[in-house]
Amino acid sequence: MSSFLFENSNDSEDEPNIRIFWESDDLNSKRSMKINISGGKIDENRLKTIMDNAESDSKIEIIGTEIPPKFRHEKAFSSFKSIEYQDASWVQIEDLYNLRNAKSVKLGANNDFTNSEYNMLIEHWLSQEWDMFEKLEIVRYKWVSLRIQWVLSGVDGIVSTRGGQDVYVFLAKNRENRKNTVGIVYWKKDTFFMETMDPKDYCSLDGGEEEYNKLLELNKDD
Repeated sequence: MSSFLFENSNDSEDEPNIRIFWESDDLNSKRSMKINISGGKIDENRLKTIMDNAESDSKIEIIGTEIPPKFRHEKAFSSFKSIEYQDASWVQIEDLYNLRNAKSVKLGANNDFTNSEYNMLIEHWLSQEWDMFEKLEIVRYKWVSLRIQWVLSGVDGIVSTRGGQDVYVFLAKNRENRKNTVGIVYWKKDTFFMETMDPKDYCSLDGGEEEYNKLLELNKDD
């Protein structure tokens, strides 16, 4: 079930389609705001106004829309529970540090993140005081190589296999006030993935409890 709050009429190719509506969860009837923007280009002030008025824990999806390269907004990564920005040319790695309790985050391939910046993001997650996200997905251009020794430099973890996929697993250093303290990194089809899990859920996986105990041993001095 959904009810519209706003829907514009697209009068030109440069004009984005904007739909803002309430979306209901069939399980518990909880409503959340969803912002869907597609096509064209969006003016910086217009996008700022949309984010200014977004409810906490809204979903935002901007696909096929050009976002101003210098766009900045305090809510862009801190207030939404589901985020997709297909045009990620404006996103800096430091913006991701503001993520807080997001379910899913997806960025398009036109970002220019380096191996060392991915490492900075992981290091920030390790010491953060709150849960940042459950799943982060960053599409990458094929010609840009990820180097595991750089991305995970200084990170104590183990290599595991999940669903036939090699994954790199590690623990947050700050585990006192966070739920999802197991970090998992992998990449496939030119996409970087990072997922986080509750230790109880990780231990319920095949071989998960043994792997978690290894991680505790690796991090016993933290």
